Amino acid sequence: LAALVGEREIRLEARNVFGARAQAKVSGSSDLLESAEAFREAQRKGLSNDALRSLGLDVGAVHAVDRVRRSLERRLSSRGGPGRDEVPLLMAVLAGYPDRVARRRRGEGSKPSDELLLAGGGSARLSDASVVREAEFLVAVDAEERTRGGAKEALVRVASEIEPDWLLDLFPERVRESDEVLWNEAGGRVEAVSRMLYDELVIEESRGPKAAPEAASRLLAEAALAKGPRAFAGEELDGFLARVQFVREAAPDAGLPALGEEQAREVLRELCEGRRSFAELREAGLLDTLRSRLTHQQLALLDRLAPERIRLPGDQQTQIHYEPGKPPWLESRLQDFFGMATGPAVAGGRVFVVLHLLAPNGRAQQVTTDLAGFWDRHYPAIRKELCRKYPKHSWPENPRTAAPPRAGRIR
Repeated sequence: LAALVGEREIRLEARNVFGARAQAKVSGSSDLLESAEAFREAQRKGLSNDALRSLGLDVGAVHAVDRVRRSLERRLSSRGGPGRDEVPLLMAVLAGYPDRVARRRRGEGSKPSDELLLAGGGSARLSDASVVREAEFLVAVDAEERTRGGAKEALVRVASEIEPDWLLDLFPERVRESDEVLWNEAGGRVEAVSRMLYDELVIEESRGPKAAPEAASRLLAEAALAKGPRAFAGEELDGFLARVQFVREAAPDAGLPALGEEQAREVLRELCEGRRSFAELREAGLLDTLRSRLTHQQLALLDRLAPERIRLPGDQQTQIHYEPGKPPWLESRLQDFFGMATGPAVAGGRVFVVLHLLAPNGRAQQVTTDLAGFWDRHYPAIRKELCRKYPKHSWPENPRTAAPPRAGRIR
């Protein structure tokens, strides 16, 4: 092994270059052991040049290795060489290259990846010619920097499998433990992550929900505030905040406190205390917590001055929309307003609701806050057009006194 490590690779197929991608025919534990077996086969055939070529070996490299081997053997004592058991040999390779430990990245599905993470930081790629196709941990015995697609990368041509436990046995001083609290974006939760590292390489990792409360609350708050309050209260939050703001502007004498985006974010942050996940945060009820900042009297006043729905003459409940910077509005069929002399108003009668009067096709026939003026000035002409387009519908001459169609019935 020492002779093989000291000389260039003897296997021609392992001399992988970009553009000529050799592919390992078998999977093994070490490229060094594969080369050693190839060298022993060459020895059995007498190391003749023809035999070396037939084995796919570099003639010059094999003879160079043989010269080094004989030189080393002469220097060794006569106690006999080591056994050929793989584990001692693989551990010996690790002992000789403690700075070249690497871990294979996880591939897609069951296919192993050729991308390696290095103990010293950075990454490398395992040569396609390497026989180490399955080992997760390995030693990058021989690596060189290559340019691929205009970018530089380290190519590992000779690798040797190791077990992570050997790192603890041989180099305990280089192994350390770390505990972190991290945000799991995919799971929407805080996790406690315990790692065992060899230099900068993670050799073992475990995750669990038991994170320090303060750190968990802080990370949850950061992630939740990045999403925004609406992610935890839905569209109802916008409607509630807009209703409060509308009453504060239209009826300041009502004395409602400020409840807006700033207060919603403040409450969201408070709800993160003692919690670790988005699921727990949604169950906490952001909207209910915001509503609890109003007294029962203030909530009743809010419902009276800025009702969420209004009942039309046809006994139909219609939603009123509140939006920042806009007057409240609703939409419904024009026929639903039959029987009304004037349009609905909110804020104690101070603000008329903008009405979107819809034709049978669902499109707005008129948008107005002055229903009485619409009946007088526009309805007669619009009625003629509607009678022509929708003759099966009822279009009375006096809409103020006409009965609206029943809810859910157009004609």
